[in-house]
Amino acid sequence: MMYTQEQNREVEKVMKAFADYIRDTQHFDLLWSDKVGYVFLDGISEEHDDFCMAPIILRDGETLCEEIIYHIACDVMEEKGKSHDLRLCGPVEREEIQKRLLPYLRQLPEYEHLVEGLFEK
Repeated sequence: MMYTQEQNREVEKVMKAFADYIRDTQHFDLLWSDKVGYVFLDGISEEHDDFCMAPIILRDGETLCEEIIYHIACDVMEEKGKSHDLRLCGPVEREEIQKRLLPYLRQLPEYEHLVEGLFEK
């Protein structure tokens, strides 16, 4: 068995919380493979014909949540005309990122700790 029931529930809970964002983003996709399980395909090219990052085989909800909140944080930085380097994130950007993540983290309080980790990388 690829996943325990608990692992499957975790990943699906995160997928459900971020469903609209996953559907609407142009930067990554999430797929199911009968061979390896859930696959996070990151770095979709602007032409939508290649990936600039290796796929991630997801084994838990935390990994998926961490990847998605990173993308949301990068969206905020991009909208503010800033680099994707979150270490350079100022108080205005940090506040906007936290505000943007709040609706998701209300559904996923067990992953709130990941937000602080964003700014420590």
